[in-house]
Amino acid sequence: MKKKLIPLLLAALMLLACLAGCQGGGNTPTQPTQAPKPSEAPATQAPAQTQAPTAAPTEAPTPEPSVSYKKEMVIAYANDLKATSEKGVGDMTLASLAGERLVEYVDGEIIPSLAASWTINEAEACIDFTLAPDIFFSDGTPVTAEAVKQTYDRLLAYENFDWTEMDRVSSVEVLDDSHLRINYFPDRFGYICLCGLAEYNCTILAPSSYETPGDPTSPIVSYVGSGPWKVAEYVKNERTVLVPNEYYHGDKPQLEKLTINVISSAESRVMNLQAGDVDAIIDCFHGGSGYTPRNFLTSLQSQGFQIYGEDLPLTQVLGFNYKSGPWSGNATLRKAIACAINNEEIASLYDGWLEAADGYFDYLTPYAAQYGVNSCTFDVERAKELLAQSGEANREFSMIINSSNADEVLIGQLVKDQLARIGLTVNLEVLDSSEYSTRKKAGEFDLYCYYVGGPVRRTVTRLEGRFVDDSHEYLSYGGSGCLTTPDIIRTVKEATAAFDKAEQATAYQAFYQAVDEGTPCVPMFFDRLYVVTSPDVQGLTFFCSEPFFNYVTIPES
Repeated sequence: MKKKLIPLLLAALMLLACLAGCQGGGNTPTQPTQAPKPSEAPATQAPAQTQAPTAAPTEAPTPEPSVSYKKEMVIAYANDLKATSEKGVGDMTLASLAGERLVEYVDGEIIPSLAASWTINEAEACIDFTLAPDIFFSDGTPVTAEAVKQTYDRLLAYENFDWTEMDRVSSVEVLDDSHLRINYFPDRFGYICLCGLAEYNCTILAPSSYETPGDPTSPIVSYVGSGPWKVAEYVKNERTVLVPNEYYHGDKPQLEKLTINVISSAESRVMNLQAGDVDAIIDCFHGGSGYTPRNFLTSLQSQGFQIYGEDLPLTQVLGFNYKSGPWSGNATLRKAIACAINNEEIASLYDGWLEAADGYFDYLTPYAAQYGVNSCTFDVERAKELLAQSGEANREFSMIINSSNADEVLIGQLVKDQLARIGLTVNLEVLDSSEYSTRKKAGEFDLYCYYVGGPVRRTVTRLEGRFVDDSHEYLSYGGSGCLTTPDIIRTVKEATAAFDKAEQATAYQAFYQAVDEGTPCVPMFFDRLYVVTSPDVQGLTFFCSEPFFNYVTIPES
């Protein structure tokens, strides 16, 4: 949806931004930046052969030689980067820094990365890929079709299907060193398959990454990718040290070392930044947890720290329990709750850093800017009427809150107060993370904070995971998702399967209408990804809505 206008940057921060040489989405706003107006994709048939220049951030200005620069940047992050793993594939932040994928999902389009081009054969339900030449892993070995196959074979062996869409794959064939074919089950083939290859978990690793080189089912003992950084040191749950990959085919990082310290507490991450022990704190990309509390940002900015923000296709919502209670069979009750929620009031908790949702989906979700609808907007009197019609007036409901998320506690209190205005009593239960997860999976609650969407890479794949009740993601999280109806399931499958842009647009329009009619959740606000840095950090940019550190420099004090 079209973003709201924001105040101009403070003069001091403008000067910092100019010195930083920030590009793309890497501005330093005093308030969240205004999102660009999305353009409608052309309604034309996608070509069978796709080839385009690989997108990468524009090179930042070269630092002045007379200035002395720090060699290392230290970052605080909530999660371990999982650089070694028995069955996994590494954390998403590690994948974005040290790895690459066959394709990337940027500005609503699939673009080349390790694959220079591809040919889609809808009749045979397969995609043939041609690898870009002269790309090497950080151990100096070439990226080959066999390395790609081994990466995908690992995902298949351990059923790593969420967002990768590998459960749609019937086989992967190596045609020669630079060509491979991915075969899909015909009844599950579509555009979403291509989108899945841009997923973090589809990052291509070198055969030397595995304990038994060339055996992708053996544990990952050394994360060897082809990205701009490589792992130099890894201490589980403590830190990961990255250094430039001398074989990287793009612009080399200007820093000599990137140290990412694991600090699980949001308050501790902020205190480390304030004390000068770290140069930056970054949000986890996935949404929902591991981020800097938004009501800290204004205070940090007033202390001189730089705030970088990027839009995400992620909507924080009030979710209903569809395993028990009246929620799955009472659309009138769901609409009453939706009309009772004042999302402008909830968004105001964040001092303007987040925007109240005017629909279920952010403008970055395909065609949401054109066709997204939300007919249940804030209206207390209508909410009371709908509640009376629902037969659930004067009820008591429980809302579970994850205590590790300070923002969620504030949201819960506001939801409680807002629903009291229409005569409903909400009992808040603030739980530690373990008990919260147990209660959620068991369906022992009525309301909870949830989110639709996620990182840019999951723009398309997460739609299935949230709204298709037999999808792997929906089922793997204990059936936690949004309400599904035959119309929602049919239209979201059609929208994410179509290669043709005109067919996509038609299906997405029908999907958004089905979601609005079903009221599967209550949109509260659109989320963003934030990075907070010390005042002297320069050159931070973004790629695919992820922080990109290749051009970062930090002048010595």
